[in-house]
Amino acid sequence: MKIKNFTCLQCGAADFERREGTRVACAYCHSLYEVPEKYFANLGNVIINKGAKVTFGKHSDVIINGSLEIESGAAVEFLGKITLLEKSSDETIEIAKKKLKRISEEN
Repeated sequence: MKIKNFTCLQCGAADFERREGTRVACAYCHSLYEVPEKYFANLGNVIINKGAKVTFGKHSDVIINGSLEIESGAAVEFLGKITLLEKSSDETIEIAKKKLKRISEEN
């Protein structure tokens, strides 16, 4: 598997084999690494990088079966349908709302 923006520090290879949890081993020298979950693109993770401008048109039907990460500085617009498959906990949502309110009051 390829992991975005990650190469083996020992031999420079970009191919890895998934191990238990978030561990991967270099396919060439077998060095073992702990990698953040967001780098596993084959698990349905969507990452929209800083500076990206993405518009999902009015006829789009987006289903994200995994995680969605929109980095700060990315502009994302959903004009169509998007399906949320897993809601965060109520506590996490309340913390996020308070943080967003504080940010909007500062601006």
